[in-house]
Amino acid sequence: RNYYHESLLNSDRVIAEAADPFTRDEAIVNRSRTYLNLATVYHQCGDEARARELLGMAWADRSKVLEADDPQLLAVKERMADIELSAGDLDKAEELVAGYLAACERKYGKRSEEYIRACSKLGEIAMRKKDGVKADSLFSESIAAGRLNTDESTDVVLATTLQSRAQLKEETGQMADAMEDLLHARRIFAKVNGPKHYRVAGSDVLLAEAAFLQDDPGAALAYADSALGLLQDR
Repeated sequence: RNYYHESLLNSDRVIAEAADPFTRDEAIVNRSRTYLNLATVYHQCGDEARARELLGMAWADRSKVLEADDPQLLAVKERMADIELSAGDLDKAEELVAGYLAACERKYGKRSEEYIRACSKLGEIAMRKKDGVKADSLFSESIAAGRLNTDESTDVVLATTLQSRAQLKEETGQMADAMEDLLHARRIFAKVNGPKHYRVAGSDVLLAEAAFLQDDPGAALAYADSALGLLQDR
């Protein structure tokens, strides 16, 4: 946090002394980025009030130099949505992410990383609101766009979206489809992070739970043992 506060002081100095409008605007954007980073730190530490305050400051800065529908501005709203999700305000979170998603589509298109990630997040919100049809549609759209845009074997956003869709499939009794999504996600995490990474172990835990729900105790035990083995050395 000390580093970020020093960065804020430097940005304040440049903004106060800049004669060139471009230099001043660039410093304002840099300051807003520091506000965003600090907000993340405070959010992770559980200080949501301070995180909200910092996000408000970032929004105020970016509003001075960016167009109202600029995704860089609305990205602040996406961060605000994360806080609302933590607080359990799903309606507010949905409103914020939906606005960001629409801006990303206009600015970057449906194959952009920003759109794909926001689409997945909106699916998460819909799933938490028990709107399974909408959630499945958003997850499927995010997955399809991701496969067009990136190497799916190394796409972590795709992996996390597959895990979310698998949870939805489990809730609707589509266990074979859920297992397929979970196995696909595990392969991605293993390739990106290595076969002994904790995210691979986390995938095995989800697979164990799914296998148990599928009345396959042998597979459930095997996946659980695999997860424990991976975590044993940590």
